[in-house]
Amino acid sequence: MKGKKIGFKKEEYNRISNFQEQLDREYLQLITKGKEVLGVEKLTDIKAYIDNPKEYLESEFRNLYGLNEPKHISSEAFLASKIKVDFIALNQNKKIINDLSKKMQKFAPTFTKDGLKINFKEADFNQYLNPKKEKEYNALEALVNAAKIVQQDHSGTESIHITRFHKGLIIQNGQFLINPYLYT
Repeated sequence: MKGKKIGFKKEEYNRISNFQEQLDREYLQLITKGKEVLGVEKLTDIKAYIDNPKEYLESEFRNLYGLNEPKHISSEAFLASKIKVDFIALNQNKKIINDLSKKMQKFAPTFTKDGLKINFKEADFNQYLNPKKEKEYNALEALVNAAKIVQQDHSGTESIHITRFHKGLIIQNGQFLINPYLYT
């Protein structure tokens, strides 16, 4: 719903941004480890790697370096014979990424073959006035503006009492405000 912007969900935005920053760090660690193991500049399928790091590395390592090796040697054994890989650490990175994605819910990133796609922007946290509540909101806005003028220009005191007038009024950091959560 678009229309008149009446608020911003700052706490939720900060929470999701924090999760995204943590996820980015874990993602970068996981990708860096994968490129080091394979000795490549770029992984060919990020989504497959994120979904199953062990299987991806074993398969890719075999494709890169083991084409002339006997077929009876498994990809797992071939990789283990050539390089030591800490799959516990890789799986820990993967678990953290999955946990953070769950916490982010609809804002969780999407993993594609080519990388990570972030699925939120600051505008997603804007609050817009519900048109059905516009008349009440406008009346409260006029009341708040009048109260601010009285307080500033005419030494109004006891400003907390105005919030008792209507459930949609709040005082936050000494300022009269309309509670945007009631009008979205």
